[in-house]
Amino acid sequence: MAGSAGTSNKLRILHLLDMFMKKTDIDHGMRMEEICAYIQGLGYKAERKIIGEDIESLKDMGYDIINDKVGKYSSYKLVSRDFEFTDMKILVDAIGASRFITEKKSKEIIGKLKKLLSEYDAKNLDRPVYVANRVKNENEASYIVVDEIQRAMRENKKITFKYYRWNEKGNLEITNDGKPYRVSPWALFWDNEQYYLVAVKDGEEKLKHFRVDKIKAVNILEEEREGKTFFDEKELTGYTIKRFKMYDGEIRSVELLCENSLSNVIVDQFGKGTRLIPIDEGHFKTIVDVAVSPMFYGFVFGLGTGIVINGPEEVKQKMKNFIKEVLEKYQ
Repeated sequence: MAGSAGTSNKLRILHLLDMFMKKTDIDHGMRMEEICAYIQGLGYKAERKIIGEDIESLKDMGYDIINDKVGKYSSYKLVSRDFEFTDMKILVDAIGASRFITEKKSKEIIGKLKKLLSEYDAKNLDRPVYVANRVKNENEASYIVVDEIQRAMRENKKITFKYYRWNEKGNLEITNDGKPYRVSPWALFWDNEQYYLVAVKDGEEKLKHFRVDKIKAVNILEEEREGKTFFDEKELTGYTIKRFKMYDGEIRSVELLCENSLSNVIVDQFGKGTRLIPIDEGHFKTIVDVAVSPMFYGFVFGLGTGIVINGPEEVKQKMKNFIKEVLEKYQ
C-alpha cells in the first residue's frame, strides 16, 4: 500500500472499523485470523499484535467491541452502535409507509440506512411490503421545495410560490387565480402522513397551512418575514390537534358528551392533557378546542351514538344539518 507509514496506519484502522460495522454484530463475530486475512486482502500489514493494538484504539474511541470466547474459539464483534436494528426497523417502516416520500426516494433513504447496520441485519430489512403498494407522492421536486422553504426560514425571508389542487378531472390545477402566494414561512411539520408549511399570508393576520407536495416554483424574496406574533412554536402541536385531517375552520370550544368506552379515542385524538369529567357511571364530558369543519362532524358522526355534541348550540345545529344532508343523499 502506497503512502507513509503514519497514513497507512490511519487508513488501516478506518478499514478495520468499516469491517466491524459491516461484518459483525451481536450475533456474528470474526476470529483474529479472519480479521488479519481481511485487512491483508486490502493491502495492509496485518499481524496479530498490530491488529490487536488497532482494536484497542477503537475501543478507546468508544466503539463497543468485545472478544467473545466460546469454548476454545474466540471472536471479535461490534455489539452496539448508534442505531440498533430495532431503531432502523422503525425508521424504515415509517419511511416506507410515508405518503409524502416518493417510492424512489424511499428506496434511496432506506439503502443509506442499511449501510449503518451489519450485512446480516441489513438483509433482515429487505421486506418489500413497506414501499410497494402505497399511494405515495410522485413529486420528486417536493424535496427541493422543502430545502428552499427551510433556507428562507433560516435567512428570515418571505417567499412566493404557486399552489395547486386536484380538480374533478383528476388533474392538478393552479389555485389563487394563477397568482403566486406571498407568505412569511414559520414552520414545516408532519401530520396525517403529509408535510405542511405553516405561514402568514401577506395582508392576513393569522396562520395558514399548505401541503408541501402541492407547492411549486418557490422564490425567496429579499423582504424579511412578518407575523411572528401569530406563531408560537410551542403551540404547533395544538394547531394540528384542532384541525381534523388538517381541514381549517373557525376555532370553537366544543363540549362533547361521551360514553366511557370512547375515552381512549378522545385522548388519542385530542392529547393526553385532555380533561375527562365523569357525568355518571357510563359517561363523561370533555371540552376541546377544534376547527369546526365537515371533517370534525365526520369524526363525531363516525363514532355513532356513543358521542354527542353538547354545545355550543350553533355547533350542535350545524351537526344536525350535516347529518340531515348526509341522509338526504341516501333517500
